[in-house]
Amino acid sequence: MTPRSFRGDLISRVAASADSAAVIDAATGTVFTWAQLDTLTRRIGGWFERNRFAAGDTLLSMLPNSVEALFVFFACMRHGIRCAPLPPSATAREIERLSRLVSPRGALALAGSETRIAEAAGGIAVHAIPLDLSFGWAGPDERDPPPASSRSGHLLIATSGSTGEPKVMVIDGDRLWSAACAFAGAHRFLGADSRFYDIMPMSYLGGLFNLGLIPLACGGSTVVSSTFSGSTILRFWHEVARHRVNVLWLVPTMLRALVQVTGPRWETVAASIKVTASFLGTAPVGLAEKETFERIFGIPLLENFALSETTFLTSETLDTRGRRTEGSVGPPLAWAEVRLVPVGESDGKGFNRIQVRTPFLFDGYLGSDGLRLPVDPDGWFDTGDLGHLDLGQLVLDGRVRDVIKKGGLLIHLPEVELVARQCPGVAEVAAVDIPHAFYGEDYALFAVFALDAPGNDAERTDRLRSYLNDALVNTKWPAQIACISEIPRTPSGKVSRPKLRELVAVTGRK
Repeated sequence: MTPRSFRGDLISRVAASADSAAVIDAATGTVFTWAQLDTLTRRIGGWFERNRFAAGDTLLSMLPNSVEALFVFFACMRHGIRCAPLPPSATAREIERLSRLVSPRGALALAGSETRIAEAAGGIAVHAIPLDLSFGWAGPDERDPPPASSRSGHLLIATSGSTGEPKVMVIDGDRLWSAACAFAGAHRFLGADSRFYDIMPMSYLGGLFNLGLIPLACGGSTVVSSTFSGSTILRFWHEVARHRVNVLWLVPTMLRALVQVTGPRWETVAASIKVTASFLGTAPVGLAEKETFERIFGIPLLENFALSETTFLTSETLDTRGRRTEGSVGPPLAWAEVRLVPVGESDGKGFNRIQVRTPFLFDGYLGSDGLRLPVDPDGWFDTGDLGHLDLGQLVLDGRVRDVIKKGGLLIHLPEVELVARQCPGVAEVAAVDIPHAFYGEDYALFAVFALDAPGNDAERTDRLRSYLNDALVNTKWPAQIACISEIPRTPSGKVSRPKLRELVAVTGRK
């Protein structure tokens, strides 16, 4: 499949929709049209030239969620610049590790952070820009776009995976744009009137791809806001109504927060909300939780399965969501080939590794040993996930690392988590594998209890242990149970297993 050209499609869409809204700033309500998107990304192209950026050079972008951060990414795509985003809060070590791999020519950041970033990144030029929507820093001159056949820039996403070894996902910009267009085309309700709410971090793929490129791919618009947090929950629905947002994109933490915090007062704002559907991804959500959200808010949830390395592989649609089962994430999308490779059984249940082939696969992992694309000779990529097919739907059974072998017996950690979440008073749980001197492997279970759950931490933990003892065979009982205030997560909302393992050592000393 020949990738579409982001630059060429942008020019075409600007010609067709020049005065239509493309990007809206949530704080001020300022609307940027497609024509302004065209002009500003060309002006940023001029800034690249004045600062000696050439096609293939890398820009370290350390801007918070903002219209500026999104337009810088679009400009990198348009002018062939490699964009390497990091959150402004990134540590010196994180900046140094990414810079060592991608060798940035310069950086964009907030005022006051220049020295810290420059020192960590090896002395590069760091340009501080104001987030005032004026784009005065970009200059008045506009770079004429090269021919539409020229390749777009790349997105470089820092990751340590499951090994802790720093590496970078290298994602071709035109392939990423093509994936956005394909996904938009797979959902017939998306179109020029679709308006998304961008509350995912732009230092990761969600804020740039799911809520940046996909809205443009369907010819719609996106409202740029600060990342979802405790302080944004209370005004979430107000902002959705104020900006006439009609398509949401949620992750499990957002879904649970909305149910718990805003669910009880939904009736006071329901009449002003006109949301057609909400996509849901990054981590599986229990069937009961999805049904609860849909019952309270009346908004259809469309769960999907995607990796940064592959973009979207499955997705529920408005037509197929009625066939969902526990753990299902929709049928494979038309362009995604899925094969299941058996790895073993537990309690008579087979486990299969999910491997995929897709035309939208990333270029590979960039590490200290160069660029590596982990596919077999036939082009199959191992997702690291376990699953099976049920009525045409892909059902996720957890990650490969979520199945441990305890004394020769396989234990499926997502099964334990599902049982533990049913214990009265438990809000969230996460299990993580730990080494064991006798069994080889075991696991620790961390639980977050509801604020109104009775008892202190010790009493709550004992109650959960007793519940699991009654619900699970003794070979599946956890080695440790700990009560914590929140489950540590990555910027994309996934459970951070490395941080949980750090907590194991702390709780084990209690």
